[in-house]
Amino acid sequence: MPIEFRCDRCEKKLRAPEGAIGKEAKCPSCGALITVPGADVEEDRIELAEDFPIRSDGDDESDTDDGRAEDDQFRPIAPRTRPIWAGRRISEDSSFWGLLLGSFLYPFAGNGPWIIGVGALFFAVAWALSYFMSLLGAIIGSLLLAYQVSAMMGVLSLSGAGYSEMPDWPSVTNLYDDVVRPCAIFFLPMLIYIGPTIILDAVGVEEWICWTVFGVGLLLMPMALLGITLSESAAALSPHIVIPAIMRIPLQYISACALLWATLPLGGVLSAYVESVPFLGGVLGIAVGLYLFAVQMRILGILYYANREKLRWFELE
Repeated sequence: MPIEFRCDRCEKKLRAPEGAIGKEAKCPSCGALITVPGADVEEDRIELAEDFPIRSDGDDESDTDDGRAEDDQFRPIAPRTRPIWAGRRISEDSSFWGLLLGSFLYPFAGNGPWIIGVGALFFAVAWALSYFMSLLGAIIGSLLLAYQVSAMMGVLSLSGAGYSEMPDWPSVTNLYDDVVRPCAIFFLPMLIYIGPTIILDAVGVEEWICWTVFGVGLLLMPMALLGITLSESAAALSPHIVIPAIMRIPLQYISACALLWATLPLGGVLSAYVESVPFLGGVLGIAVGLYLFAVQMRILGILYYANREKLRWFELE
């Protein structure tokens, strides 16, 4: 029987298995270290449990309450890969359609314009300097791109947790945990779902087959990205997880995908236009890219948050 309680710091509703009573774990919402209380927790603190289960870092048990291996369970993204502060919370009964158009205003909420502006200036200067550094410059440029992706993954995970403002740029205390790992999580769904098209084309398979495989991969990849970002479990990439999730919210998912893919050519057009501005063109082009990247991640995040009860990814029966 799962234990239901709230985080002492952020008041997030949480759920943990009975075996975790008395153990310490990190809150998936704010990152605070908390002790899972006993079953006699106060009535007014439990109400309805949130979807995120608590996992204790010291829990070595291989099976969960429902008999599935722990590696196959979805876990919340590690709090160290995202900042603790992320602004106000979205109303728990908000609908996807009500939040969708607001995704395009999301980067302007709170400190969003400052975050994007400073980030665009930093990346513009850093990439300009790396251009003159040959091999070292290529390495620095790759790390800058990975850092940018890591920051946008924070937007996705925090939007999925119900926060309404952009997180600050992540601090880098550990290059692997703070930059490399989130970046790898971002590109892994692309490798799994778009990679086969590249292989088929390389070996000379008929063009219509390649396009069919590409279309299917393009359809499944956003849900796979959403799942692996929120869970950090490779199981989230499996079609037997991805396809049923899509079938639970088909109209909302197709609408989200349409907006995701529509922003790609839009970004190219806008970037080309603003880059013609003297002196500031490069900075403005990067700012447009960051803005649209944040919008894309926001759309995926609210897709989960508004449909978390239908998707049931994190529930413990």
